[in-house]
Formats: sequence, structure tokens, C-alpha cells
Amino acid sequence: MPGFAGLQEPIDPIAGRIPTAINQPWQNVTDKNSENVKSTAELKAQFDTLGNGKPLLNYCGSGVTACVNFYGQYLVGRRDAPLYPGSWSDWCAHQ
Repeated sequence: MPGFAGLQEPIDPIAGRIPTAINQPWQNVTDKNSENVKSTAELKAQFDTLGNGKPLLNYCGSGVTACVNFYGQYLVGRRDAPLYPGSWSDWCAHQ
């Protein structure tokens, strides 16, 4: 993904990503047609593999699409994965 790789940035002054970030596209929360949220069993299996037991932080470019991962994690009981509302736009503004 060009955005996650830090190769392109259409909105913010610099391209990049937060150090140690893991790419987890929001589309992975939905079925293949992006019509329904996956089952809690599927989501739990997916999110339990992230972070090696460390807390997660959900972010994206501006904080909007990260809400989908945040919601999916909430559905499976993860409370160690807050949303970073400012996301990359906020992060890069302070670098």
C-alpha cells in the first residue's frame, strides 16, 4: 500500500507512518464484499495475532477509516486499542 509505505501523501505535508506501525487495512474487518462485518470469531482470530500482547493504537491518515478497526476490536472485547483521532495528520504536524 503506497500510503502505508510512506511513498505518497495527497493531503499532509509529508508522507510516512508512525514508527513500529503495523498495516491492518480497515477492509479486513468486513467480508469480501465489504457489506457485512466479519463474525466475532473471525475478528478475534485476526486481532489476537496483532501486537504480540502489547496494546494497539488505531490510526490512519486523518482518523476516519481507523474507526473501522477500532470498532472491530471493540466487538471482540479488546480495550487496549484506542483510536488516535488526529492520526497521521496530527503525528506528522509535530515532527
